Amino acid sequence: MTMSTSIPTKPFSYLVDVILDENATAAQLFQIVLFFAAAWFSIFYVIKSIIRYCIRDAPWLMEALERDYERATKKILADLKINMTKEESITWVANDWPRMQCIYLQHAVGALFCVPSLLGIGDPSVASSLAICGILSEIGWEVQDLLEVLFVRAFCKNGKNLWPDSIVIIFLIHHSLSIFLGVPMV
Repeated sequence: MTMSTSIPTKPFSYLVDVILDENATAAQLFQIVLFFAAAWFSIFYVIKSIIRYCIRDAPWLMEALERDYERATKKILADLKINMTKEESITWVANDWPRMQCIYLQHAVGALFCVPSLLGIGDPSVASSLAICGILSEIGWEVQDLLEVLFVRAFCKNGKNLWPDSIVIIFLIHHSLSIFLGVPMV
């Protein structure tokens, strides 16, 4: 299959063609990563809004976060040298809770892309292309999340409080792992 370097007229079919192309270039794979970054950002925006609406003032969530604060969060904050009161911490985690649910969803979708390859289902070429798609989805998510964290950190009035230094460093390390481990596999 020959891939054109011109702008595609049917973007979705172009993306599918690139995903299934065993000789896709790095530039074409980067386009897939950018597609996933934009797609996950858009999907997360919608899903987070729905979840926030559904859990607004949910007593079960606040009770769980209070228990978790005493069990683990207080120590984690101290270990990371993050100065937050119990109330600030619970508020931060409650605001971040919808985002975490989206992250679980994204990881599940990425893992599902790999199932045919892991179980030897279907055409091996298609199965490996789907596994690569899962990796590219993960890299797209990691790029998107890192950019969002850095954007909030740089441009929001309380960005440094929302994303303290220690958390940003952990995210930089965590997010770079998928890139440095996934790219050589692809």
